[in-house]
Amino acid sequence: MTSRLPVSWLSVLYTAILLLAGTTVATAQQCGFDDSRALDVPITEVLDENDPMMGNPDADVVMVEFFDPNCPHCRTLHPTVKEVVAQYEDRIRYYAKPFPLWDYSFPQVEAMLVAGRIGKFYEMVELQMENPQNGGIPIEDLATMGAELGFSADRFADVLEAGPLQGRVRQLQQQGRRAGVRSTPTLTINSQVVAGNSRSVACLSQLLDEALAEQQ
Repeated sequence: MTSRLPVSWLSVLYTAILLLAGTTVATAQQCGFDDSRALDVPITEVLDENDPMMGNPDADVVMVEFFDPNCPHCRTLHPTVKEVVAQYEDRIRYYAKPFPLWDYSFPQVEAMLVAGRIGKFYEMVELQMENPQNGGIPIEDLATMGAELGFSADRFADVLEAGPLQGRVRQLQQQGRRAGVRSTPTLTINSQVVAGNSRSVACLSQLLDEALAEQQ
């Protein structure tokens, strides 16, 4: 004898199938860009030869992250971006653009720029992300980080105290503002701002794959 589900159970089952299908579609569509936060100028207009770069210098696909070293959301995003850049480094150009939100972030950005003079910009970013402090990292601790990268701690501290790179830090801040950046992190792929709910390894990989496919 063939058993049959009651009509009410069939309705419940049908509804569940529709809900699951809808969830699948929503998941597939959640990776994208935030048009409400579109940049005011093309990203190439706020990049210059002084910006440290990771990846392939000849790549057409450009990913840029505007960040503040004391921004908790930037620290949360950092491992994700690090993983994606490692995965795509032979196919994209990646720039971490400091965009200081607070005055106490200025010495930390200066420390990045000093480290960048010997090609250690991203190593300094990493050290700062791994060792955050409320109210910013003091100069003596930044000097210790500089020593880890091969500098004289005393000399590193002297440079930060003198502040010769504050003008460059303000320039970076102005570049971000010119682009329309208002908060951090702001992550872009070829001038389009990645939506907040798309800043995952899976979504960034999808968006980069799509950008790369457009270049073929």
